[in-house]
Amino acid sequence: MNHSLCDLIKSGFGVAEDYNCAEKIVRGANIAYGLDLSEDALLMMGGFGGGMGLGEVCGTVTGAVAVISDMLVKERAHATPELKEATQHFILQFRERLGKEIECRKLRPKYRTKEAGCDRIIITAAEILDELTNGLQEEKKTS
Repeated sequence: MNHSLCDLIKSGFGVAEDYNCAEKIVRGANIAYGLDLSEDALLMMGGFGGGMGLGEVCGTVTGAVAVISDMLVKERAHATPELKEATQHFILQFRERLGKEIECRKLRPKYRTKEAGCDRIIITAAEILDELTNGLQEEKKTS
């Protein structure tokens, strides 16, 4: 890992650009982890913010799953057994840290503030993703 996504998010990444939660996670991970994603790939995350605009699965979760997929899948998901485990790990950690919820409509009332927006949720997702990517990189070194 080149940098910490969490530190990047805490420094205000994406605020001036008005990125939504999914965009902050994926665009930030692109920088922090050196993913080399194209602008077209980054633009695809736009519709996932705010729980896909309906308060469904939080954009930080969908963004993190996209990052995990980019890091692990080389040919296709079905040929990547570690993908399911890594995705499950992320979601279980997210639920553990934020009261068992992954739906935007249930997270916002608990964690969104007028001053900070959804920063607590986004930072939590970034922390988990940093931990997970550190673990993935350690596994690559030992294999």
